[in-house]
Amino acid sequence: MMLYDTTLLRTFVAICDTGSFTKAAQRVNLTQSAVSHHVKRLEDRVGLPLIVRNTRGLKLTEKGEVLLCYARRIVALHKEAEQHLSGGELVRIGAPEVFDMRLLSSLLARFAARYPAVRVQVELGVAPHILTLLDEGELDLAIVFYELGEGQGTSLSRERRIWAGAQSLQLSPNEPAPLALYAPCCPWRQVALNVLDRAGRTCTIMIQGTDTSTILSAVEAGLAITIFVESALPPTLKALGAAEALPPLPDFEFGLKRSRTSSPAADRLAEMITNFYQLSTVRKPKAGMNDVQHAQCPRVES
Repeated sequence: MMLYDTTLLRTFVAICDTGSFTKAAQRVNLTQSAVSHHVKRLEDRVGLPLIVRNTRGLKLTEKGEVLLCYARRIVALHKEAEQHLSGGELVRIGAPEVFDMRLLSSLLARFAARYPAVRVQVELGVAPHILTLLDEGELDLAIVFYELGEGQGTSLSRERRIWAGAQSLQLSPNEPAPLALYAPCCPWRQVALNVLDRAGRTCTIMIQGTDTSTILSAVEAGLAITIFVESALPPTLKALGAAEALPPLPDFEFGLKRSRTSSPAADRLAEMITNFYQLSTVRKPKAGMNDVQHAQCPRVES
């Protein structure tokens, strides 16, 4: 009897993680009826119900909770075996497009030199997209940003937000600020609008984009201004502020989050990234990323 069929267990874990048969079906790329069938097969083999549906959603039975503990371990071990047998471990890391990619590339190059058998895949996107991929198990690690004191991952660095515009831009403090912002799902959009509203600074959203390249193109062309990371400001842009009647923006933090499952390779990469920031802080306690991003990564022993 194949009680521990990894296909069935993977579906079961997806249901428990998402709290929904529909969302689980999307994660494991099956129809909802196939997901229901997988649960029935598991329950037939256990001989007892595993999941109970009620008006509040889904709830695991006592046997379901026990099986979930084993299922996570079995699925993780199966994934690890597949990675080893297919030519090495794989680590999937995501980062927002506003993160300094020169710094990340430097860290990944050092990691690749130290662990040549480990393959690394990088996913870039807006913050909500990266978090969704992490929650759905499509990423092992994610560099994320959050407001000060609100992070749930490992804190990496405190950063400054600034207003940014083209080098040639002359913005009158008496005219509405022309904005280039991300779609409403991006938290930085709301930060910008809230700060302007509290300061009584009028504004107009001129450009709305879903990626950084769209925003930067509009700003570099002098069509609008945007909110940006001070340490990653490109030379084509300049910081704006009081002269343009733009209020200061709150600082934020970059952090590192891990998926619910882990692997030795992902743990090693997470340790390298975390150690780099810790050593950078010790060596330059008052430095921001702008001061360390061009420096050679310090040697971090694993």
